[in-house]
Amino acid sequence: FDNHDDHLDMDDRHHNNVSNFSLPPLQPAFAPSSTPIGEPRRILCWNHIGVVTLREDPDTGNNLVDIAFLEAAGLTSGKRPISFTDNIGFIVGALGEQGGMFASDLMEDDDDDE
Repeated sequence: FDNHDDHLDMDDRHHNNVSNFSLPPLQPAFAPSSTPIGEPRRILCWNHIGVVTLREDPDTGNNLVDIAFLEAAGLTSGKRPISFTDNIGFIVGALGEQGGMFASDLMEDDDDDE
């Protein structure tokens, strides 16, 4: 075993060996709320608790939020699916064991002072 007095440590050798390596391009987002806003049915949240979707009510034209609980969460025995009207324009949502949270885009104030 030869002991060379080169001043490279293991990190430097590692970096020299991978210098020709290039990273693949990033894939598009697939996380909750990544469904494009213009779609007629959007996923606001999908996790181990359930799925929150946003869809247009064909009768009224209003948006409806649907929450379906997953059996794996152990909540289906006492939890029925929930639907309610979206009067605010939700674009993201979160669902947890204690409840759900929804948010809309920034709303501009209508100033009558000109």
